[in-house]
Amino acid sequence: MGIFGKKKSGTNNTQTPYNPYAAPNPSSTTNPSSGFANALNPGAAPPPAVYQPYQPSAPPASYDNSHSAPFVPGTSTMSTPGAGGPAPKKYVKINGVMKLNPEYQRWKDAQSGGGPPSTPASPEALSVVSNMDDHAQLNSDLGQDVPLAESTNATIEMMQEPEICLEAGMSADEMVDKLGSILAKYEVPLGLSNKLLMLTEFQSLDFIIDDSGSMQCTSDTVDPVTKQPNTRWKEAQSRLKDMLEVLAYVPFNQIKIEFLNRRTQVILTRQGRDPQSFLAEAHRQIDQAFSAGPSGTTPALEKLQESILAGQGKSIARYFFGDGMPNGGDFAQKEIIKILTHRQNPAGNPITFISCTNEDSQVEWMKGT
Repeated sequence: MGIFGKKKSGTNNTQTPYNPYAAPNPSSTTNPSSGFANALNPGAAPPPAVYQPYQPSAPPASYDNSHSAPFVPGTSTMSTPGAGGPAPKKYVKINGVMKLNPEYQRWKDAQSGGGPPSTPASPEALSVVSNMDDHAQLNSDLGQDVPLAESTNATIEMMQEPEICLEAGMSADEMVDKLGSILAKYEVPLGLSNKLLMLTEFQSLDFIIDDSGSMQCTSDTVDPVTKQPNTRWKEAQSRLKDMLEVLAYVPFNQIKIEFLNRRTQVILTRQGRDPQSFLAEAHRQIDQAFSAGPSGTTPALEKLQESILAGQGKSIARYFFGDGMPNGGDFAQKEIIKILTHRQNPAGNPITFISCTNEDSQVEWMKGT
């Protein structure tokens, strides 16, 4: 099974619940892994189209048809650390389509002393457009310029702003491509990048991990290294680290990891580090927190009550990883639903439930919340 394959989760939000780990629809051409970005953006509706094919795009008002070269808007420059001088924006709209800026390519070639890299032709269009290279290949395969959605264009513009890039530990000509590489790894559509940037609206991203004894049981996932079945505990650890790999490439305020039984907490902040440095430290702390095996019961109701009370007046996105029924059975389930229904500012305090088991009957309550 893929990293973000058929796991179930429930959401409670003002929008229609979306299951980021639902089994793929055989009749759909959308890759199921695209649900990963929706898991990070809790309560999100099913992923929008990555691009809007065959949408006519009018040239900008300032475009003069007498020009022999394509119109390139805005040649304003920005400081790019370590690049040897000011650089034009890497991606700009050309005749209404977001593309690699020819001015940037010429600048880059001048810095490196080489010519532009060649892109091998692909016999068929890509099924998932995760980055600008995919989009360029799509245009080449189809023999026409396919404009991205306007929300995606706006996000790409934002990801080239020096202030935003600095918050993610990158320079202004790195963020679009580096995040795109991670999105491609997990086959997440580029169109969902705007939802990832929205995570800065939350003061904290809180991950609540079930550390009850049943998490020692075998999961239906397989360790990619040992090829042996994972325990549910190992699956939760792996999924958590995968999610943080994406978060490492976008701005965020704080990440908190806590558990149902033990009082251990992991608090992660950027502290000016680049994504690789941040991720190395985050993985070290996660591995240390998970080194002691799971034990105890499943006080999910009590933990959610504690978390929501402690977070009053704040905007917190919560992610609950679990494998079974909460202590108290049906009564606890109903109480959790009441808490979620009546909590203050649901849109500013979304909760996503992510199951770590193949026993669907034990986590049906998550889908009902």
